[in-house]
Amino acid sequence: MRGGIPRQVFVSMDSAIRTISGVNVFARIQGDPRVVMPQLRDQARRIDSNLIVTDIHTLGEQLNRRLSNERLLSFLSVGFALLVSLLAVIGLHGVLSFVVARRTREIGIRIALGADKGRVIRLIIMEMLPVILSGIAAGVITGLLCGRLVENQLFGVKAADPPVFVVGVAVLLTASTLAAFIPAWRASRINPMASLRHE
Repeated sequence: MRGGIPRQVFVSMDSAIRTISGVNVFARIQGDPRVVMPQLRDQARRIDSNLIVTDIHTLGEQLNRRLSNERLLSFLSVGFALLVSLLAVIGLHGVLSFVVARRTREIGIRIALGADKGRVIRLIIMEMLPVILSGIAAGVITGLLCGRLVENQLFGVKAADPPVFVVGVAVLLTASTLAAFIPAWRASRINPMASLRHE
């Protein structure tokens, strides 16, 4: 599973039977392995009644056992990544809601002077876009630098896999834009007269 195949020597079982404590037998079968496994035990008893068959597993089960730690680590990593992303989006939404609430009078004046809803939304999102992009850029740089630390735990994928980073950036950019859009949309619906009376 990991690394290269070690050097091996194949010898006759008759010449080394005294030094062998156990034998692994691999069988290529067709059909359902669960049906064939009892027949393999019976065949071993027919060859030699003294043979003790301890474990019979499919190749898929053996792979699952070998990869259990990696799968657990990947599930935990995905769970923590989703949790951190959710907290970041909630934090961004909270900060932007606070900023919009502090600028209620300014936004009301803009609307009173003729700014339409689309312009107000664009204004607020464009002001938050540098914050979003700088956060995503910092995350990508950190991910590339820290990816080397977990590279030996990865199987079938590189630490700096471009499709993974592209999908991650796209998801975060979409979520952050949506988090910024909601307060911007609320700001575009401010009543100018009420906002001008607001202290």
